Amino acid sequence: MKRLLLTVLLLVALPLVVAAQDTPARGGTVVQAISADPPTLNPGTTTDTQAWSVMGKLFNGLTHLDSEYRSHPDLAESWEISRDGLTYTFRLRRDVKWHDGKPLTSADVKFTYLEILAKYHPTGRVAYQAVQSIETPDPHTAVIKLKKPFGPMLFMTNLNSGPVLPKHLLEGKDIATAEFNRKPVGTGPFRIAEAVKGSHYVLERNPDYFKKGRPYLDRVVLRVMPNAASRVLAFEKGEVDVLYSFFLPREHAARLKTTSGIVFKDYMLFPEVITLFFNLKDTKPLGDLRVRQAIAHAIDRQFIADKGYFGLSKPGISPIPSTLAWAHNPKVPLYAHDPAKAQALLDDAGFKAPERMALRLAYDPANSAVNRAAEIVAQQLRVVGINVRQTPMERSLMLEKVFKQYEFDIYIHNYTTYGDPAIGVTRAYDCSNIRPAPFVNVSRYCNPRVDELFAAAAGTADRTERARHYAEAQDLIVRDLPTIALLEYGDTNVARPRVRSIFLSRSAHERWDEVWVTDGK
Repeated sequence: MKRLLLTVLLLVALPLVVAAQDTPARGGTVVQAISADPPTLNPGTTTDTQAWSVMGKLFNGLTHLDSEYRSHPDLAESWEISRDGLTYTFRLRRDVKWHDGKPLTSADVKFTYLEILAKYHPTGRVAYQAVQSIETPDPHTAVIKLKKPFGPMLFMTNLNSGPVLPKHLLEGKDIATAEFNRKPVGTGPFRIAEAVKGSHYVLERNPDYFKKGRPYLDRVVLRVMPNAASRVLAFEKGEVDVLYSFFLPREHAARLKTTSGIVFKDYMLFPEVITLFFNLKDTKPLGDLRVRQAIAHAIDRQFIADKGYFGLSKPGISPIPSTLAWAHNPKVPLYAHDPAKAQALLDDAGFKAPERMALRLAYDPANSAVNRAAEIVAQQLRVVGINVRQTPMERSLMLEKVFKQYEFDIYIHNYTTYGDPAIGVTRAYDCSNIRPAPFVNVSRYCNPRVDELFAAAAGTADRTERARHYAEAQDLIVRDLPTIALLEYGDTNVARPRVRSIFLSRSAHERWDEVWVTDGK
């Protein structure tokens, strides 16, 4: 009843309440919903959203991001960049401890970047290969030397792309099976207190956190709720405090935005594209460009955006979305919705009506960002005679079947740019990133010229030059068609009015040490 009364007060007397509660209150719990169990709790090896919902509160990067993608000190208190862009010198804070009490040192940074991120992280593997060496002249200084200039290097040191891990717990271990993957030890504002698979994860305040007085919350509880309607109902009943867009279906997001008192944020945390990936292993049928072009013409992306996503998303045309405007190429070839042209292309490729071919469409049904797109795409392809067998897969099974065993023909998922194409887009098209691991080049597409262009764009800090390289790369990818950009996903993130300072970063996982609740409960 007290919580309900507070909500009412917030709605009818908001200016007065806010003025009285500008100072963050200490204590309380925030409940967040996720849709599945994390496949791992090692942030050095995955970009999985479920995992990061937990891990992002347990670890830190050298830097953190604000809402405009600007870098700010985190584990590093300062840094210097040489004029030639080849040397980055980071000065580490001296008061940081791992959750097990061991001090953070520059050796942890060196080990993390060279032995974990450069080898295992889906985005870091591409980016940290630009590192020539890391010197550690003392425990609180890390000097990163690059092989050549890398435009987003400083950006890469944020938590999402550069989580720092403990060398003393991971050195010499089998990264795939390490106990650390189940019992993580970080430097972050919270540490893991309880993990009940299929039910919940409880994170408790780290009493030795290096930012004095933080975190404000006593704990964060993450509830595993596979059913999207149940997540939204729990939010509306006040049983869940925060729903990020990856767990909030579009139809509910559109409705919640009109609800009085709900705190919502509409920016793209990291711009992302709902993408259809082709399995290019075999020459037929999908190895034939005409078949892929036919599928592109059979899909009505505007219909998917309007009807499937309630106008909260827009049709995609390129791997780099328009929300990353400086790098986006609006002049790529377009595949207009044209079922007649699709059928003509299929005829020309030798696939005759009525049933031209059968394709397995893989997707995660619990992922509200993709499930409607998958259903509509299947319907639209059937119109042109393609028998689509929808094969929804629970997330852990999907990661195994799709990314390791390649048991799919077409696969739909949302790929994030992570704020820079060199980090989030290159990974899906780079020849060297064809490997059995989650969220890499699952199509097994390889065009050396595209690789050259991505490398050239990453090798300079000049944004105009980078944009020119990315424009050509996008043109080639859209012509080669290893993927189809279906939608630019529009984020709507919501929180109960009791939760404050919740959407401060472009990342959903950073700056949880600043989150607080007005009622202390």
